[in-house]
Amino acid sequence: MSGHDEHLTVIIVPGTGRRTVSLRLPVAALLFCAGLLAAGIVAGSVSVWALARNYQEARAAMQERDRLRRQNEEQARLLREMEERAREIEANLERLRRLEEQVRRLLESGDALSPGSDPGAGAARTATPRGGTQGASPEPPATLAQVYAYHSQRLLPAYPSRGVPARRGAPDEVLRDLARLEQESEERYGSLEASAEALAEHVEYLAHRPIGLPVPGEVTSGYGWRLSPITGRRHWHGGVDLAANYGDPVRATADGVVVFAGWLQGGYGLAVKIDHGYGFQTVYAHNQRLLVRVGDRVRRGDVVALVGSTGASTGPHVHYEVHLWGQRVDPLDYVD
Repeated sequence: MSGHDEHLTVIIVPGTGRRTVSLRLPVAALLFCAGLLAAGIVAGSVSVWALARNYQEARAAMQERDRLRRQNEEQARLLREMEERAREIEANLERLRRLEEQVRRLLESGDALSPGSDPGAGAARTATPRGGTQGASPEPPATLAQVYAYHSQRLLPAYPSRGVPARRGAPDEVLRDLARLEQESEERYGSLEASAEALAEHVEYLAHRPIGLPVPGEVTSGYGWRLSPITGRRHWHGGVDLAANYGDPVRATADGVVVFAGWLQGGYGLAVKIDHGYGFQTVYAHNQRLLVRVGDRVRRGDVVALVGSTGASTGPHVHYEVHLWGQRVDPLDYVD
């Protein structure tokens, strides 16, 4: 290339036996071609970089979409679980409402059985479940309110009144709260159920425990030592004598089964004996007429006989006895 003609001569030497070829190229053309090539390389590099960036952005967008999909699925699962927990809690609350209604009915029936008195005063031994053995501990609390309070205090744990959170927490936090409430409701139900069972047992006990007197008459002779109106001698009187008129109704003082109805030796005359369970039996003597037979089931207040003066008697009255585990006890200890 000379300094005056801005051309570049390119000589091509072929193989042996051939002529050389010389090409005369303008420098400006060569520079232009080189510029185009460089521009093409730059453009290609930019395109590759843009494509790579777009790929990365698309990949990130797909990953974010997958993350959101998984998050939505997890939230949907938590919502389903919360709905299930809420249904279980609602079911437990309904069970609690039914159980509370049962307890309310027990309390009402117990109030009818034991109107404001202490039926256990003066009892020598405790009354155990029917068919059980006698014990030495005092009788259970007298009134239904007392027995319910007793068993509630002993069986029902004290839970703080936390309730459902006021703020809206994350689904997993709400789920934990629901699980806690469900567990507490189950524990409360179990404890209340145990208390209700104890209450029902006490109601059953009160129904079979002698309360009151078989006739409303005056006590003419009490329990203990006295002078016999027949012999005039001092002897043990194992019951109470109650003034009444011929033909007055004699009523059972507790639920039970008649185990004797007929003429009872020992001066009792026509008598009825009722087994009430829980260690209790009652005797109604000197009757004019018996209205029950052995095996009859009676309820408190049922008429079992009519007042008379049979046996060792000086006039119409009822001789009434209470037996506890085979021992005669003072009937006035079982009067309201």
